[in-house]
Amino acid sequence: MVRGFPLFTYYFVLPDALATFGSYVIGFAVAFKLATVLGSVLMPITAYALGRLFRAPVPSRSPSRWPRCHFFLTNAFTIDGGNLFSSMAGEYAFSLSLALALLTIGSLRAYAHRARFWLAALSLSATLAAHVLPWLFTLGAIAVVSR
Repeated sequence: MVRGFPLFTYYFVLPDALATFGSYVIGFAVAFKLATVLGSVLMPITAYALGRLFRAPVPSRSPSRWPRCHFFLTNAFTIDGGNLFSSMAGEYAFSLSLALALLTIGSLRAYAHRARFWLAALSLSATLAAHVLPWLFTLGAIAVVSR
């Protein structure tokens, strides 16, 4: 008799798959730690890329750093996902998906009428593979941005 749930029934596979494939190059413990902080490291980069892909002027990209830093360092919630505390508490897939969501929104806006539309589709798929809630946020943002 089999007990329990199959692997990844209630959680998403992308960060753990990255850790698994990274374990062939480096040890699994190090690869898992890198996969855990990947979303927190990528979020400022993808937020900057979102500003660049929207062709925002440089002064408008600069003030966006402060709310993002406040969001990262807030201790108002520790398990809801997105900030550093919740990433270390196990919500690292949410952080990675949120970073990929920013990249998806920017790339869809920038490449909607060009041949690189597949980049937006690939990042939207990676967003879903990481976590479903930022994916739903991305679908809503795409509906707003594409109007």
